[in-house]
Amino acid sequence: MFAARLDPAIKLPAATLTSGLELIPHAAELVTGPIGVLTIAKADVERLLADHPLRSRLKIVELQHLPGWNVFVETTVVSEEPIDMEPVRESFTSYVGEQLASGELEGVEALVLECTVLPQLRPQLRELTSVPIFDVLSYACSLSR
Repeated sequence: MFAARLDPAIKLPAATLTSGLELIPHAAELVTGPIGVLTIAKADVERLLADHPLRSRLKIVELQHLPGWNVFVETTVVSEEPIDMEPVRESFTSYVGEQLASGELEGVEALVLECTVLPQLRPQLRELTSVPIFDVLSYACSLSR
């Protein structure tokens, strides 16, 4: 977790990527304007980034209120049934499209995907925008090539 980076009791033997939030400096190197951050829980991310040196450039958008997203915030998500991603994809595409066009994400020059469920929605996001997209899964895969 991103918050663990500040815990002096946690000693890691090497550099560790803990969250998509770790990619904010990379986005900032690539673009000079606002950076959108997509997350399940905005209040948590705002608290984590309150003292971040790039905070003034960040536009944080919450997704947990969207139809179908409750499955990702329930305390018990273990199920023998697969998660139906179609309502998640539909609500994500509609809402984020609105935010990019005339909402909180209007004018962003890059997007950072904080939550680990978001990389699988990258194709839908790419249909909505051509700005650079940063997520942990894509970043890790690029390092392994």
